[in-house]
Amino acid sequence: MLKFTTKLSTFILLLVFSFTLAAQDAPSAAAVYNDALAKMKEKDYAAAFPLFEEAIAKADSTSDTGKKVISLASKNGTSCAYRLGTAERKAKNYDTALEYFDKGIVMNDSYFGNYLGRAQALDGQGTDIPAAINAYVVAGDQAMATSNNKDKAPALYRKAQNFSAVSYIKEDDFESAVKYADLYMEARPEGNDAYIAAYYKAAALNKLEKNEDALPAIQAAVAALPEDEDGDKYHLLHGLVQQALGNTEEAVSAYELVVGDKYKAAAQSRIEALKQ
Repeated sequence: MLKFTTKLSTFILLLVFSFTLAAQDAPSAAAVYNDALAKMKEKDYAAAFPLFEEAIAKADSTSDTGKKVISLASKNGTSCAYRLGTAERKAKNYDTALEYFDKGIVMNDSYFGNYLGRAQALDGQGTDIPAAINAYVVAGDQAMATSNNKDKAPALYRKAQNFSAVSYIKEDDFESAVKYADLYMEARPEGNDAYIAAYYKAAALNKLEKNEDALPAIQAAVAALPEDEDGDKYHLLHGLVQQALGNTEEAVSAYELVVGDKYKAAAQSRIEALKQ
């Protein structure tokens, strides 16, 4: 009996010791973070990123140390995600790129780069234009929210609008031009550049001979023109739409606002034809 008890005690001690070793062998969140940081410094981003994710998962969010690990791992991890996503995007592996950018945004939603990368990946993929338009708008909004990226916002908003312009000018895809213009204006209802999208919407509707729908769009565009904007093409289109609707006086009034050399001759010839 004594021999059995001795053996049982030895087994329990060994069992307790094995659990102690296992607990000691498991790296802390801080240790995992340090390993991730070392990999990042070596530019081994593929190895670093999952370690940053692991460090965040392991960290105790109720302790000061855990909070610090989460903060540092999130900041460095989102940068890793951007680098990995960008490499995949440049290699045209768009699905993988989007996975990294999305993970980076979840990790740190104030980091601008992943919003930009996500928009560029959707643009490059070319299979979901509405998502690309929205992503560029979101990236522009994020740029506006960060002081050192504000100057990037206008170009990102132009990228979002450009889908409508390209559909109209290069592809003669007028239905898509209308759709993409609407998507942009819905995404930026308070945007001060929506007059551009309204112009392409009106122009496409004019080509589709839907001038009753085109009229409010071009009128909104004309009304929103900035003082320093060259409005000639807007006034010319306004005249074309009014003329197509049989509104002669309104058409002439619009054509008379065209003053620049590029469109002046076209506007003048239409005025003369209407006054005959």
